[in-house]
This record gives sequence, structure tokens and C-alpha cells, in this order.
Amino acid sequence: MGQLVALTMNLGQIRRLLRHSRLSPNSRFGQNFLHDENLARWIVNSTGVTSGKRVLEIGPGLGALTEFLIQSGAHVTAIEIDNGLADFLEQRFQGQNLKIIRGDAVKILKKMNEEFQIFVGNLPYNAAVPLIVESLISGLCRERFVCMVQEEIFKRMSSLPSRQEYGSVSVITQIFCRIIRTRSVGKKVFYPEPQIRSTIVGMEPRDEIYSILSQKEQREEFCNFVRTSFVCRRKMLGNVLAKLPTWRQSVFDKLNLTGRERAEQLEPELWLQLFMNFKRHH
Repeated sequence: MGQLVALTMNLGQIRRLLRHSRLSPNSRFGQNFLHDENLARWIVNSTGVTSGKRVLEIGPGLGALTEFLIQSGAHVTAIEIDNGLADFLEQRFQGQNLKIIRGDAVKILKKMNEEFQIFVGNLPYNAAVPLIVESLISGLCRERFVCMVQEEIFKRMSSLPSRQEYGSVSVITQIFCRIIRTRSVGKKVFYPEPQIRSTIVGMEPRDEIYSILSQKEQREEFCNFVRTSFVCRRKMLGNVLAKLPTWRQSVFDKLNLTGRERAEQLEPELWLQLFMNFKRHH
């Protein structure tokens, strides 16, 4: 990849642009615009993007990451819910290798059937979890994820069993991906400054899991199975899962479980084994 030239707008330029374009950060969409060009370059470099790769960007905003992705020679598809920003991006990058899709990214991901090597985005805080889960279910990206998320969300994604943050998001994220890199981000690199800290997380999809759960329907069913089990996280799993039509005590016996365990005690790999064994009794 060639050297990425610093073209990202600084804070003063962003403010002037927003005034001139009659745009403003929309809290409903969780918009906080990145204005640190060194960080933007670092994020794009960490994706491993090279010329010709297909990249899906979520929430491009004013294009802080988009411009570096385009410079790399990648084919960029960006999903933007804000029509004003989508108009701005189409004008700013007119004639360049960028396709803008307008709308709610979670809904769009459910219907997309394209394939990408890289998934990248400064994810809105109010939609980060469903965006990550839906992207993993869709299987659209099979090489690298690099996402900016709220620090608390990252703690949930990376938590170990029996910890307070451990839940369905932990299981789903760790089953489908390996977390390979993280970087803490302060508030001052955004406009407006958010009230919380962020973390950049890099993840690699696990090919072996996508071989086991090869169909999107299977992946969705697995995620629903885990989420349902964590609704009553402190109840004994035997009681929670007894409501399923495929429930058998023998499933627990085969995995050396008693059924008295709580959802928060099981490691991600054991959740996959539990799901697959329940499926065999269907």
C-alpha cells in the first residue's frame, strides 16, 4: 500500500464545513466526527487494506476514514443513514471508487449478499452491538474487522466467563472472531466530544466456525439460542433450556454438564458444542 496523504479535515475545518453545509451532528444517530488524521490513518493501516480489496464502511460521517481507504485503491461501499452526510460524501468523493448506500445499516446488513474482505467503521454507540452481531451473522466479511466502539461495549465483547460483563455478546463475538488488536481512544479526537471513552478493536473471523455454521440461518439460530439462554443468566441452564422442544438431559451428560450451571459460567466454545448437540436431537 502506498503512503497515505493527510487530507483529513481538522476540527476548525469540520466546524466551518458543517456551518456552510447546514449540517450538524445528530445525537439520534450517535454522530461524533473523527478529526485526528493520524488516528484515521492508523485505523485504515490496521485493516491491512490494499489496492483492489472490497471494503464495507459503516457510518462514514464526513469521510475521515473513507478518504484513506479510497487512496489505498480499495473498492469502498459505505452505509450512511444521514441523507445530508450521504449527499456531502457523494459530492466530496465524486468520480472516485466509492458507493454510498443510504439507510439503517442493521437492516441493510440483513439483506446484503455481497462479499467484502474488510469491515471498518466508527460505530454509533447506540447501534454498535446489533451492527457487530448482524455483520457476524451475515458472514459478509471474512478477513478483517476494525471497529471503533464504546469502551464498555468492548469489555462486553472480550469478557471472560463469570465476570460481570460476560454475556451473549461475549459468546457471539468470541465464537465468530479472534480479537487481535485494541487501542484506547480519548474523547478529544471527536467532534462533538462524547461523554464516554472508545476502543478500537481489530478482529479476524474464524474460518473454522464459518465451516461449522456454514449457513446464515444456522448462525442466526446459534445467536438466538445464546441470547435466549442469557435472558435469565442466573437461572440453571437445565431449567432455561428445558423449554426447548429439542431439550434432552443426555445433551448435558455428553458435555459433562449437570444442567445446574448458569449461562454466565460456560465458555464460548462450550456454547457452540451445546448448540450443536441440541441440533442433533432436533
